[in-house]
Amino acid sequence: MSHNTHTLLTVAAELRTAGASWDAVARKVHRKPKTCQKWPSRFRQQWDQLYRSAQQRRFEETSNEAHTLLKHLMRSDDDKLRLRSIEIWLRNGAAAYGLHGNLLQPVIPANGSPNDSLLAQMGQYMEQDRQRIDKRRALHGLPPANDDEFVQEWDREINEERNHQPIPVFFDEAGTAINAP
Repeated sequence: MSHNTHTLLTVAAELRTAGASWDAVARKVHRKPKTCQKWPSRFRQQWDQLYRSAQQRRFEETSNEAHTLLKHLMRSDDDKLRLRSIEIWLRNGAAAYGLHGNLLQPVIPANGSPNDSLLAQMGQYMEQDRQRIDKRRALHGLPPANDDEFVQEWDREINEERNHQPIPVFFDEAGTAINAP
């Protein structure tokens, strides 16, 4: 994927997580709305990663702001408001930020599989193949391939390459191609 495409997808994902319409995204990135709407399926792996990352940043931003406001309410002169704020924090804070809180970043093992880089490279090759297959399908008026269709067509291509039989060519003494003897 080109740097420009990555930039366009990043901007689109940020705008979509903020609630922007596809028309607004298209105006911002100077593309047609229909083009932008195809990006989540056309660049599925990259889009999912960028969109999820943008969602997490937006959630973290909102969460931090809510936490700041809650702390402010916990310092209120109004006893009822202060106690209610403390109750909310005690009930929800541990679930979110406690030892096994669901907002903690997952622990990634320091020593991953020796196949991690190979798998990442294979994933990139598959994504390129999927884009090529989807383009070919579009030329025939077909929608982008679902996972099953992609795997079936990808497997067929691999088998064709693996079982490729070159056409035998015969030459005479002068180096001219001739019919088979």
